[in-house]
Amino acid sequence: MKGKLVITEYENRIFAVLFDEKDNPLEISLLDDESNILGNVYVAKVKNIIKNINAAFLAFDGVNQGYLALKDVKNAIFINNKKNADIVCGDEILVQIAKEAIKEKEPVLTTNINVSGKYAVLVFNKKDLSISKKIASEKRRDELKSIFEPFVCDEFNFVVRTNAADTTNEQIKKEIESLIKKWEDIKAKAGHATPFSLIYGNTSPYIKLIKNSYDYELSEIVTDLEDVYNDINGYFKENDERSKTIRFYNDESLRLNKLFRFEKIINDALSEKVWLKSGGYLVIEPTEALTVIDVNSGKNISGKDKDKEILKLNIEAASKIAHQLRLRNLSGIIMIDFVNMDSENMEDELMAHLGTLLKRDPIQATLVDITKLGIVEVTRKKIKKPLHELI
Repeated sequence: MKGKLVITEYENRIFAVLFDEKDNPLEISLLDDESNILGNVYVAKVKNIIKNINAAFLAFDGVNQGYLALKDVKNAIFINNKKNADIVCGDEILVQIAKEAIKEKEPVLTTNINVSGKYAVLVFNKKDLSISKKIASEKRRDELKSIFEPFVCDEFNFVVRTNAADTTNEQIKKEIESLIKKWEDIKAKAGHATPFSLIYGNTSPYIKLIKNSYDYELSEIVTDLEDVYNDINGYFKENDERSKTIRFYNDESLRLNKLFRFEKIINDALSEKVWLKSGGYLVIEPTEALTVIDVNSGKNISGKDKDKEILKLNIEAASKIAHQLRLRNLSGIIMIDFVNMDSENMEDELMAHLGTLLKRDPIQATLVDITKLGIVEVTRKKIKKPLHELI
């Protein structure tokens, strides 16, 4: 699949919508969210330690504070001089924002700093080399292992990303060297920094988005914003990016957000009801604790093929649900009430189908179980705020 990323202004905000090759929207991102600090590295100061929940709270930018699990402190980089590794109030620690603040929950911090590239992620304190499970070829996996292993040391290791499957070994080695240099720069800068200093970050959100996209999903970027065009074009030239192109759209008679139906796409992604081609529909209700999705037939299903019709509806609903999870960036616990089926074999077929779809999600999504009441439980990793909280 080769899709396009469209970056433009809508309702005085900058949005990016990833489309597939048929111009169906896959993912919506808001790129002017000033609270987006995911991945930033700070010198943070310990403000409070609560041992009964095994956590510390650290101020990281002089205004906001975040949550750090005490088990992470074991291998932390302390900026202040210490005689032992025990954490105390007032300590200055190098941390990275691992998860954004969601509703009333503060950002999650980690001391296992990572530096992300297009083909790999360098991770401080990581013990084992990891290769994306989406790289299926054993031959390519062995090749990648032989490329990365000479660069591994006691201090850091790597996560090899899916994009590494289809690029040259020279490009990968070039990026590895760049990631190591960035890591050395982080350490050097942190050694002379004061508390609340931003050590690493400030990468434009659209460059982050492009780096984190799958090559097989994206071949073209289209924008009518001159600054965005110049930044991305510069990034492509600097990184010898040949798998993607960028096009500047300049047609005053039809705005880019009109051409790609941004109003409808965003409104549909915020709507409680989602229609299925069969005439059925989903009702999606995010709550404080979880997201509830109800599958409705929308009409009476009867006749001798009733069971097959219900399975067909549920299969269609599962495909739409997997799409909506990504489009809306729903995360945490998701409870799905499919239309009841009497056949265990059909139920197994539905679960297998949903499980396969969830494995394709760029964000970790897991099919947990089906309860005795027939409710399907799914979890999706919380990293960024869902769309309905951003708009």
